[in-house]
Amino acid sequence: MIREHRGSLKVEERLEGAVWVLRIKVTRESDHKRVERTRVIGRVEDFPTEAQAFAEAERRRLYTIEPGSKRGILTFAILAEFHLQELKKVSDSKKRKPKAASTVEDRERIIRKRLLPRFGEREALKIKPSEIKGWLESVQDEEDLENSTVDKIRRVMHLVYSMAQANDLIPRTVEANPVTHVHIATTTEYEAVLVTPQQAWNIICRMQAFDLFQPRSSSTSITRCQPHCSSPTKHTGPSPTSCRPSPH
Repeated sequence: MIREHRGSLKVEERLEGAVWVLRIKVTRESDHKRVERTRVIGRVEDFPTEAQAFAEAERRRLYTIEPGSKRGILTFAILAEFHLQELKKVSDSKKRKPKAASTVEDRERIIRKRLLPRFGEREALKIKPSEIKGWLESVQDEEDLENSTVDKIRRVMHLVYSMAQANDLIPRTVEANPVTHVHIATTTEYEAVLVTPQQAWNIICRMQAFDLFQPRSSSTSITRCQPHCSSPTKHTGPSPTSCRPSPH
């Protein structure tokens, strides 16, 4: 989409202080409706005048971040910066609480230190799932990262694309979010075991029966498992036999 006017500037308060926000009207590709878009240019401290703020918007090509623009391309860096801008936005409504500072810092650290160096200059809609998967696996091997750390990096990248889709920056299709197709194989000693409802019930009863043998004060009231009752009943004396599994 081509920029049709300079838009307007507004000063908004964010976590890092007052910032310039550019507001422009664009034609949405999906239904050709005119909608407003906002882009954070930078801190007022860094760009004291509107002229300087507009010049910075031109330099960063913030007018043309929509898919199909004839000037510039929609890079992953643009989506990532938009994601951070939205995270730091301070709402006027008391019902919408901002993200915790620790959450914002954690995501920004992952985006700036991990994702942008690797994918920042790439066209967002041309990044392939195989590239992301291969990169995550190589980073994990090279730095000996825990599975949870690698998964967090993947989830943050997924959130960047999801927020861009929610704000009509990219199409809301499965193909537009390549991270959806990325699954990292992990090694763990955990193995899921399927049990029948009866087996699950027996396990619960045995756990409660074991608990009944533990030392307790005489005033302690315990809730026991009653297989044939509609609801648990309270008793004051231990009696593990009351939780005997029903015959098959």
